[in-house]
Amino acid sequence: MKSKIAVLLCVLAFSQGHALTEQEMEEVKFVQYPGRELPMDLEFTDADGTALQLKNCFNGTPVLLIPGYFRCRMLCEGVSDGVILALQGSGKQLGKDFRVVFVSIDPKEPLTEARAKKATFLKRYARPGGEAGCNFLTGEPGAIQKLTDCIGYHFKYDAQSNEYAHPAGFVVVRPDGKIFRYFIGIFFSASELDKALSEAAKGASPPSAVEQFVLMCFHYNPVRSRYGTWVLFAVRALSIATLVGIALLVLRSRRSAPKTPPK
Repeated sequence: MKSKIAVLLCVLAFSQGHALTEQEMEEVKFVQYPGRELPMDLEFTDADGTALQLKNCFNGTPVLLIPGYFRCRMLCEGVSDGVILALQGSGKQLGKDFRVVFVSIDPKEPLTEARAKKATFLKRYARPGGEAGCNFLTGEPGAIQKLTDCIGYHFKYDAQSNEYAHPAGFVVVRPDGKIFRYFIGIFFSASELDKALSEAAKGASPPSAVEQFVLMCFHYNPVRSRYGTWVLFAVRALSIATLVGIALLVLRSRRSAPKTPPK
């Protein structure tokens, strides 16, 4: 319920107070590039002030890479809560079976925000051993842009509101730094996440194009408050085809049914 309220508030606040054009809003999206390798030499700063490279966040286990920004108390918090709920329903253990890496898209975000976000995340996760299994990173504009471009995470900064219009979701990355699967939205299946982590740990190939399409069918964009046009069109077309098929089956069954002779 908290996540639903957060997303609703985000939609209302941003739609009323932003100065971005419709075209700019259309550019806010999460494009999927399964199989693409992350630029592992990018440099960031961890919540404790330690300078590191992205590859230092990998230790032989899959990584949940979550883009957003720490001071966002609406959509980003909805994503974070959704991840935590899914992880609590999963049999995987943070720090042992996988790692979590949050990356701020705001280059001006202070470390105090990163530390506060990490503390809140670990408190809500409420499982032992999580402290050493996650990184909350800030970075320079160039590093942020290269990473978000790589994973297809496109966002826009609105100077009028001092906020970011951005998509919702995260990426499961294999231990070798290759993108395995995307999770879009704020509500995530614990079983699907568990499966993705298990397959990513084994170095499995990313889902096929057909599987990716199925995963995208319910991709809802909270910023624009509507479904992607091409997805909606495809769903409508499939619905019409299904109705036509049912009508043809009914018509055929009527024609083939034996006629009762008149009394």
